[in-house]
Amino acid sequence: MTLQSGKVVTTPASASSSTTTTTNAKRRRRQRRKNSQRTRRTGHIVPISDPVEVAKASEALEKYLRERRCIPEDANDLQRRATLDALEKILCQWSSSLHSIRPISENRWQRPRVTLVTFGSYRLRVHRPDSDLDVLALCPPTCTRADFFTSLVKFLREDVAIKDLHPIPSAFTPVIKFRLNGIQVDMLFGRVAESSKLLQFQQKRPSPLLSTISMDQDRPEYSIDDSDLLGMDEAGVRSLNGARVTQLILEMVPNKNNFRILASGKVCLVSLVPLLF
Repeated sequence: MTLQSGKVVTTPASASSSTTTTTNAKRRRRQRRKNSQRTRRTGHIVPISDPVEVAKASEALEKYLRERRCIPEDANDLQRRATLDALEKILCQWSSSLHSIRPISENRWQRPRVTLVTFGSYRLRVHRPDSDLDVLALCPPTCTRADFFTSLVKFLREDVAIKDLHPIPSAFTPVIKFRLNGIQVDMLFGRVAESSKLLQFQQKRPSPLLSTISMDQDRPEYSIDDSDLLGMDEAGVRSLNGARVTQLILEMVPNKNNFRILASGKVCLVSLVPLLF
């Protein structure tokens, strides 16, 4: 309703609503422009939602993902941890058998052993209950790729816990595939040229051959850097790349829990795509 030349003119409700909508749209555009300028100026993304609303949405998403079994339960994580410990013990026994074949002058307790480095969805904590377990067997200089695909394969065949063993040495990234404790494992080979860093890491944790590691403790992971690539061939570098990229992602993510929830949601969505067509 407006006053024109002493007369009261009634504005239609539709025109008033349209004016309000246009005003709101302009206000939103100005706010987006201001946020964009602030982002370019500071290099930080400006939050577009209230933190309380974000927390509620995150909780709702996590609950939904757990109901869809996109986030594994504790029992599944314990099974994977037990599988890793069992596999690391097998690898230590194998590397010890190589030492008996090729005697070296080092003290047996000062010899570096094979260390498992996890990567992929398990290391990022976004794996599904039926996901593969990706691991890198980082070996000391006394182990070779030829040993990995001959004597280790024979060692694995003799273990009753190992099922569906498929070594693929001719792959672009050579891999041994098998099942252990019902979990599919893809194991790559890597060998360091200089073992001091590997030995230093191993001395900070108990040997898998001497003790049972508590499941309540976080599993320590070997940190790969450029020095580990010295003396490696192209296949060895490719084998280490998966663990290096995973490690780099974890170093760059500021909130790992939020990243885990969002990445799990994306994996869940991708798994549903075939059902939509």
